Amino acid sequence: MHRPEPRKSGSKPYKIPSSSSKCQQREQGNLQIADDAWVNKWLDEPAVAEKGAECAAARSVKLGEYMQTLLKAKEIRESLEQLTESQTGSERHDPELAENLEQRVHAEREELRSLLAKVTNKDVLRNVKYRLGKLRRKKRWQEKRQKTLREIREERLRNRERLHEETDLWLARRRAEEAQLLDDAEHAKQLEQKIKDARIAKRKHEDIVSLLQALERLRNLRRDKAKKAGEVFPEEDDEFFRMVEEQSTATVGGDEHESTPQEDEEAPSIRIVRPSGFEVRDIDDLIRVRRQWDNYIVPAGTPGGSRVPQHFVIPGPPSNEDWAGFVTGGS
Repeated sequence: MHRPEPRKSGSKPYKIPSSSSKCQQREQGNLQIADDAWVNKWLDEPAVAEKGAECAAARSVKLGEYMQTLLKAKEIRESLEQLTESQTGSERHDPELAENLEQRVHAEREELRSLLAKVTNKDVLRNVKYRLGKLRRKKRWQEKRQKTLREIREERLRNRERLHEETDLWLARRRAEEAQLLDDAEHAKQLEQKIKDARIAKRKHEDIVSLLQALERLRNLRRDKAKKAGEVFPEEDDEFFRMVEEQSTATVGGDEHESTPQEDEEAPSIRIVRPSGFEVRDIDDLIRVRRQWDNYIVPAGTPGGSRVPQHFVIPGPPSNEDWAGFVTGGS
């Protein structure tokens, strides 16, 4: 480790520079540098401002204005060519006219020079190039966007058509199912109606059978009553029906076989006996007999069971002989 040597006796003491003097020197140097930078900046401000103005003007140039400037320069150039041609031919004839033409040519040249200076500026050309590139990019993006939108629209149309087809198929299937259900319901209704008609027919058949049974009971009762009264009824067995059928056949086919008087006498005679008390002399007896039949056919207590109307009224006797003749059929 290095150690400082001891100070010898008789040597001059070391003088430490004060910090204030160093700070002052540093501050003076900084002030000088700042002043120089400010002066340089102040001197460069016009050039920077001019350059910034040119850049701003170049950036503010529009493509429409640029194209108009080019067209105007083209027109001035064509005008200069025409003036030059006319100037070469007019110098020989009229000096004043030639001088005027020369002035016009000079003015148009100056204007053309200023326009070309504006058009051929690097910043302007850079800005125009940037704007043209931007327009081209925008145009390509628009074409790409339109293509994408067209594809999306076509895809939507295809999806819509597919959905419409599926919807139509579903509707057709649904309508077919509904039609089948209606047919099944109609068939079920027809079957139910047939069953109902069959039940009604069966009920009618049962009613007819019960009516025939009641008539048979009535006939048996009347026969028993007649037998008790001493009257005899003809037999009703197979022999009787066969004999009646032979007689009807003989009557129908009389041309084939004509019966003789002797055969008629030999043929057994059928005696038809009228039941006692069956003669009807007036309307009251007829109503009474009919109500007796109704009691045998229709059970007692059946509402409306009587075949004779309840509102039946016996008509009065004829008022004179003419009406009586019409009723009885007499002259």
